[in-house]
Amino acid sequence: SSHGAAAVDGGDDFPGAQIDDFPDASSVSSGDAAAGTSATTTATTTTAPPTPDPTALPTIPPPTPAPTSPLRPRLVSAIAALMPASSTSTATTTGTTTDTADANMFDPAISRGRAVDWLLDYLSQENKEWMLDLQRQTTAGEEFYLPLPMELRQRYAMGVLYYEGGPHLGLEDDRDGNEDDASAEPDHNYCTWRGITCTTSTSNLVAEIDWEGVNYRGTIPPEIGSMLSTTLRRLGMGTNQLSGTLPTELGALAQLQYLNLAGNQLRGTIPPQLLGGNNGNNGNMRSLHTVQLHSNRLTGTIPPFGLGSMTSLKFLELSANRLSGPLPTTLGGMPALEWMCASSNQLTGPIPSSIGNLDRLEWFDLTDNALSGTLPPQMQDCPIKWLELGRNRLGGTI
Repeated sequence: SSHGAAAVDGGDDFPGAQIDDFPDASSVSSGDAAAGTSATTTATTTTAPPTPDPTALPTIPPPTPAPTSPLRPRLVSAIAALMPASSTSTATTTGTTTDTADANMFDPAISRGRAVDWLLDYLSQENKEWMLDLQRQTTAGEEFYLPLPMELRQRYAMGVLYYEGGPHLGLEDDRDGNEDDASAEPDHNYCTWRGITCTTSTSNLVAEIDWEGVNYRGTIPPEIGSMLSTTLRRLGMGTNQLSGTLPTELGALAQLQYLNLAGNQLRGTIPPQLLGGNNGNNGNMRSLHTVQLHSNRLTGTIPPFGLGSMTSLKFLELSANRLSGPLPTTLGGMPALEWMCASSNQLTGPIPSSIGNLDRLEWFDLTDNALSGTLPPQMQDCPIKWLELGRNRLGGTI
C-alpha cells in the first residue's frame, strides 16, 4: 500500500541497506570449514502474525524515512524558517549549512517530529519532483532553503495537529465512507479526514477543522495559525481535552470566521492578537463573527479590542474562566456585536460608557463578577433584550 512499511532497499530517495549487503550461508569461507570449524544449525520457530482486531480504530503507520535521512534536517530547516521566532529554538549545523530549527522536529517520538517523517513519506511516494529538488539541494550543500509550497506547509501543520492529539480517534477515516474511491488515501489525503473541509476538492488547502466533542487530547499547535493563515475559516475544537495556552499565531488567521475552543482545559491569557489587538496583527480578524472561549482556565485581563478590526464579531462568550481586571474601554468598537457573556469571572471596575455604541447588542451577561460603579446612561441606547448583572457590586439608579 502507499503507506506500508519501508522496504529493505532504501531507493534513490532514502539510501538504505541492500539485501545483498547481508551475508547468507553461501558466503561462509570454505577455509573455515577446512580448519575444522564446525557449523551449528539453530532451529527457528515461525510465529504466525497476530489476527487484526476488526474493531480497532485505524492509525497512521510509522513513516518510511529514518530519522537519520540526510534530507530530514533540510526539510526541518525549511519548515522552521516559516515559524515565528517564539516557535523555534536552538541553532543546529548540518554540513556547512547552519539551520535554525526546533529541536522537537528532530524527535520522531513528538508530534512535530512524527509530522516531518509523515511529510517525507508523502514526498517520497506522491511528490517525488519536489523531493528530488530537495535531495539535489542537500547533496550540493546549498545554503538557501528550498521554499516550501503552501500545500506542503499545510500538510505538515495537519500532521502536527493529528499526531498531537488525534491518532486514537481514527480521524483519518474517509469522511464519506467511500472505501472504493481510488483517489481517497486516508493516510495522506487529509481533506477526507472526518471534520476536515478543504477549499476545493483538489486544492488540499484547509478551510474548516470541525473536531468538536471528539475527545481530542493535546495542545493547539502554533502551526495551525502560521501555516493555515490564508485559508482557514472555521476552527471548532470545543468540548475536548485541550490543554496548554492559546498560541499567539491564531491571530494570523486572516480568514477565520468561527472559533470555538470552549469546554477545555486551556490556561494562560487571551493573546491580544486574537481579538484584533494593536500588536502587529491589527486588522487580521475582520472576518471573525463568533468567539467561544468559555469554560476554560483562562486568566489575566480581557485584551483591548482592536479598533476597526473586529467589525464582524457578533458572538463573544468568555464566561466561566478566571479573567480579572476591567472591561476594555474599546468595548464599543465592535459595531456588529449582538451577544456578549463574561459571567463567572473576576472582572472589576465599571461598565465602560462605550457600550452605548453597540446598537445591535441584544444579550449582555456579566453575572457573578466584582464590577462596581453605576450603570452608564449610554446603555439605554442599546437594544438589549436580555440583561444579566446580578452578583456584582454595582450601585446607583437604573
